[in-house]
Amino acid sequence: MKKFIITLVSIFVLVIGGGIFWYKSSYGGHTYYVQITEEGDRKTDKDSRGNVYGHYEYNLDGKDKDGKKQNMTFGNLEDRPMKRDAWIKVTYNKVKGVTSWEEVEPSKVPDKAK
Repeated sequence: MKKFIITLVSIFVLVIGGGIFWYKSSYGGHTYYVQITEEGDRKTDKDSRGNVYGHYEYNLDGKDKDGKKQNMTFGNLEDRPMKRDAWIKVTYNKVKGVTSWEEVEPSKVPDKAK
């Protein structure tokens, strides 16, 4: 019975650990800060029903809290450009690229990232 419980706990720990590793490698990443300095490129796509919609794509350099640069491509799903000079906090994954972003106040951007 003791071996069964140890085996069961070991399997549980492996499954949970594997899930955490998968999540971090798929959706985690390094934080960069990007200032919107251009209007971006307007793109059009079709959804699954054939409806055409517009969105904007940006290819800009971001900096992390230590000032290290990273070029990245990201976009919004709205048919209007992002606010010029806005600061965006980006999560960048080496495999998937930008996995998330949010607008932040300039006071929240580290000095070396500006």
